[in-house]
Amino acid sequence: MKRSYYDILDVKEDSDINEIKRKFYNLSLKYYPKMNKDKNLVMNQKFENISEAYQILGYENRRKLYDLGEYDETNKMIIIDPLIFFNLIFTSDMMYEYTGNTQVSTFVKLFFEKNISNNIKFNYENECPS
Repeated sequence: MKRSYYDILDVKEDSDINEIKRKFYNLSLKYYPKMNKDKNLVMNQKFENISEAYQILGYENRRKLYDLGEYDETNKMIIIDPLIFFNLIFTSDMMYEYTGNTQVSTFVKLFFEKNISNNIKFNYENECPS
């Protein structure tokens, strides 16, 4: 049986977003592939599972669907490559002073806010500030 996203992040179902973010951050650092000198495939798989769990539970609209048992809907949602997702979350703030919001980070923000699935085309150019 597949583990629940709550189990993967080691949080309770009534955990608030701050607890989910904190667990994601700590677990991501623990299993981050660059930190795994032995390139352990099990560790890399855990990192991917942690990222996927956060990409569902870390965003209110996705979490609601998951909590309602709408697994078909959450399975249709695109999950961003875990390394790219990790770097966007944890490094874009450091670069903001120099680059402002990058188009990629703006796209990712809109992507999750709009609850985009992999079968919908989305034109984000009209919604991005200049």
